[in-house]
Amino acid sequence: MKALFKVNYTYKSYASGSYDGSKINRTTEMFLKCDENKKPVYIPINRLSGFERASIEILNTEYIRPMHEIEVYDYDIERNELPAFLAVGEEEDEDGGREVTETFKVYKFDKAPEHVKEKIRDYFHFDTDFGQFMLDERIETLKKLAEELNLELDYSLSVVPDRGEFIKMDLKNDAYDEEEELKEVERRIQEFLNDEADCPLTGVCYDEDIRDSIRKNGGDFEALKDALDEYIGDIHKEYENMCEDEYLSDYCDANGMEFTEQGKPY
Repeated sequence: MKALFKVNYTYKSYASGSYDGSKINRTTEMFLKCDENKKPVYIPINRLSGFERASIEILNTEYIRPMHEIEVYDYDIERNELPAFLAVGEEEDEDGGREVTETFKVYKFDKAPEHVKEKIRDYFHFDTDFGQFMLDERIETLKKLAEELNLELDYSLSVVPDRGEFIKMDLKNDAYDEEEELKEVERRIQEFLNDEADCPLTGVCYDEDIRDSIRKNGGDFEALKDALDEYIGDIHKEYENMCEDEYLSDYCDANGMEFTEQGKPY
């Protein structure tokens, strides 16, 4: 067992760098390993004051109380609370290590205080690729649509508005007659619009989004271009919705996520 002891000791003093032979009394409190009679088994003098360990003399010890788990809190440079931990051992092992058990508060998103929620929002927005799975599925719809219409796809996309974003589906110029190639593309567009299957490209709802947009804009090649421009805006709107508290709460609950006071997943 371990207990808190008062330790009285002396060490030799130095005056202006020269040893003058006098002794100085000191008292400190230390956690020490003890026996069943509440007597210290060992006193690590390297943890006591003194210029030379050999000059330290233990006078007596006084038992105070058994060792309790001690909560220790600290703060980072920005005064954010760091996780608390419980010290479960004071004695260093052979390699100089000491075992500790960490304990800290964790929160579900919807139960977290506002300052923690703000850190969780920042975690999703800045520290993860949150939204990338949505973007990947939307891009897969574009790839399948370009393949279905026999068009050349090019794009640059982000979940947040960014300069230079675009989606292009151009004629491949495979045919000798460009007009005939355009007619073939528009025939394929009509086939896609009239397909009675739900989500016929990838099986994901974005197939229907692009199909509805093409239909709304006129159902031809020019309508496709307008629909692709709208598709970029739809990506940004969906990501904005994903960052709303209602979505984050549902997402975290569905994935069993809890967070520390620093907004990091536990």
